[in-house]
Amino acid sequence: MNTSRSLLIAASVLIFSATCALQVGAQATRTWVSGVGDDVNPCSRTAPCKTIPGAISKTADNGEINAIDSGGFGTVTITKSLTIDFSSVQGGVLAAPNVNGVTINDANTANPGTIVVTLRGLDINGDGGNIGVRILSAKSVHVENSSIYSFTKGISDERTIGGSLFVTNTIIRNNSNTGIALSTTSSPVVKAYLDKVQLRNALAGLSIANGNIATVTNSVIYGNTSYGIVAFGTNTALAVKDSTITNSQNGIGITNGNPIIRISNLLITQNATSLLVSGTSTGQILSFGDNKISGNTVDNGPTGTVLQQ
Repeated sequence: MNTSRSLLIAASVLIFSATCALQVGAQATRTWVSGVGDDVNPCSRTAPCKTIPGAISKTADNGEINAIDSGGFGTVTITKSLTIDFSSVQGGVLAAPNVNGVTINDANTANPGTIVVTLRGLDINGDGGNIGVRILSAKSVHVENSSIYSFTKGISDERTIGGSLFVTNTIIRNNSNTGIALSTTSSPVVKAYLDKVQLRNALAGLSIANGNIATVTNSVIYGNTSYGIVAFGTNTALAVKDSTITNSQNGIGITNGNPIIRISNLLITQNATSLLVSGTSTGQILSFGDNKISGNTVDNGPTGTVLQQ
């Protein structure tokens, strides 16, 4: 074999090896998991991974993870912009005791709070776990068409540099402490938007504090042993519209500080107390005058009204 031919063959081998290395190391914009997959696979449609953590490392920033078939795909920490969409199958996250289901924490420490995360069609089962969805740092988080249950807290938003939380068409039930909690002081504030959400069978369905802001529409808040909704702290604000609050100890309450809660077109019934503002609080529950408050053991009215225009 002459020298030129040897050099050509050697160059071809190097190019082929480099191409294979790039293909192996490349991240796909869409990856797949399956109950019969393997995390050593490239997470393609024909060679899926077995777990969400296995797929994340092979999914590009702003990419999407889908499931081929039903299964439990592991707890996960998300550190980049990502969509997990299991809408077409029964895709589960099963947490062990004292473990979180999904943790969202932007890995960009130089410029944190910039990622966008969407969780769609997930069944997040605590089985005694700590928090279903724990949010530490992100620009916005979207939870859609999902179920979160059997944790201490369903969703705990603990961001300190602000952001948005959107929860849509989701059932959050049987969490021992709180369904959704916005409890950390944040600058700027965290803003939450809840639509078509069920908050059932917790100590408190929704807890909002420390200047954060929330809007609740078209939702059912049922069977919470302390409060359906509770607000406290300084400059906390909440609007609740077109919803039902029932079978709780207190329908809506303010425990301390100066929160303002505005209510419109609510049915508040079959609670021990409809509306409760602690005597130590300067907060207000303001009505637009179109609510139905009846059938509670104590039918307290709002502290004031808001003029409709």
